[in-house]
Amino acid sequence: MSGGDLEIVPTGSERVLGYVRTCGAERAFVFGNFSEFPQTVTAQTIENLAIKEKAPVYGTGALSADMGLELQPLEFLVYAAK
Repeated sequence: MSGGDLEIVPTGSERVLGYVRTCGAERAFVFGNFSEFPQTVTAQTIENLAIKEKAPVYGTGALSADMGLELQPLEFLVYAAK
């Protein structure tokens, strides 16, 4: 994805960085928890981003339509957009 676009996305938490990388038709959503405690990205935020894939291509977190996304301390997750 070198040479693609990068867009910061709001996560609802000042301790979680979220961004989208786009290169041509490919998009990847990246979330990083910079805290020593679990953090949550709300279900509404995930819905607004239209992330379709529920399993990450990197990391072990899972998306939930009800609960959003919980990131463990210092965890990074990458989701591909289809």
